[in-house]
Amino acid sequence: VKHANISLSSFIEIRALPISCSVALAILAYGAVITYLDSFASEQDMVQAASLFFVVYSIVMFVARPFTGKAFDKHGDFGVMIVGFCSFALGMVCMGFAHSGIVLLIAACFLGFGVGTINPCGLTLAVQKSPAFRLTTANSTYSCLCDATIGLAPVLLGWSIPLIGYNGLYLVLTAVVLIAMGLYAFLRFKKLI
Repeated sequence: VKHANISLSSFIEIRALPISCSVALAILAYGAVITYLDSFASEQDMVQAASLFFVVYSIVMFVARPFTGKAFDKHGDFGVMIVGFCSFALGMVCMGFAHSGIVLLIAACFLGFGVGTINPCGLTLAVQKSPAFRLTTANSTYSCLCDATIGLAPVLLGWSIPLIGYNGLYLVLTAVVLIAMGLYAFLRFKKLI
């Protein structure tokens, strides 16, 4: 009986790492949204709007995906991803300045479009960059990195809330999303994506 050699490449598709890292960096901000939304809404007296946040988020994502998918197929990834990152960043800005329910729900719209665009398009790029026999490994590489940043968000960011508050955290994370967009653009320019 032959035993397969197990190595790091058994679990990680190296060609999927560039896009996975850039999207996962942005997804860290989304991790902060889902982790702290209830506490943030309670502090700002926006509990009713917060109860609708993911309803609005999901509706916008559901409506946008067919259009962004067609645009990706027709025009390529760059424009679609940049628009997605910008929408994501605008959503984080709205979260940072949210003191009313309507602004919180506007943030949900921008985030639904942004995350709903960069996440599936990023996965598509990870798979396209990888050879056919490594598609499942590319998929798991991408998904694991994005899930890890969501899971690490409270660990990495929780200490900052007593210092800058929820609004300040979301504004700082706007910069993280823009850095992720810059990383994506740089890696794509270098033909690593």
